[in-house]
Amino acid sequence: MESNLIGDKALQIVCDGLSGDSSIKCLNLSKNNITDEGAKYLFEMLEFNISLSALFLGWNEIRGEGIATVSRGLLKNVTLKVIDLSFNPFGSMHKQKVKGVVELSNSFKVN
Repeated sequence: MESNLIGDKALQIVCDGLSGDSSIKCLNLSKNNITDEGAKYLFEMLEFNISLSALFLGWNEIRGEGIATVSRGLLKNVTLKVIDLSFNPFGSMHKQKVKGVVELSNSFKVN
């Protein structure tokens, strides 16, 4: 699904469909204008999905709060082995962004 510019609202529909899915193994959502709002839907999907092993989220607009939200989903998900968060603006040293990076680091320790 890379480069379809689906945005957060369409992402919600995709994530709802994948929440209980047990067959999709890899999902590429790169270059889709996903923001911190969309990260909420990713969290809900990661919390319940039991099959996804790779998730690509590069080149979106996920910032500090959004990466913290995705990280909370990673704490609950036990099947994801690969996550690509490249080229998202959550890495600068702004206080809110640091929180997201800390939560991401903590999720890697657990999962």
